[in-house]
Amino acid sequence: MKRVDNLWKWHEESKRKLAGFRYNVLHGETPENIYMSILKRFSLDGELALVTGAASGLGAAIATALAEAGARVACHGNRRPADTTVKALQGRGYSAQAFQADLSTEDGAAHLYDEVSEAMGSPGILVN
Repeated sequence: MKRVDNLWKWHEESKRKLAGFRYNVLHGETPENIYMSILKRFSLDGELALVTGAASGLGAAIATALAEAGARVACHGNRRPADTTVKALQGRGYSAQAFQADLSTEDGAAHLYDEVSEAMGSPGILVN
């Protein structure tokens, strides 16, 4: 029964939103002004993201997604450089640079941050 109640609440809320949308359109607002596209909501234009473990696998996929959202990406490789990921991103026109640091050492993270900051600026996004 709870599921039905939740669906009913969702239905009623959707009807209210649609009524508001119709009102706004009738009064001269365009849909572009009312609803922002999902891509614009998640836009990372102008941001710098540091992704650790971006040499392969999930880290490379995250780096790609962040680049597609508009971020410049600093790709970290621990045991091997993230050159393959960076070349793939740059080949698609995205801004990316490879960095390598051993994060298992005491000063590895600080060294990586300093390198990225010097080369690309201070990252506003960290995916570790």
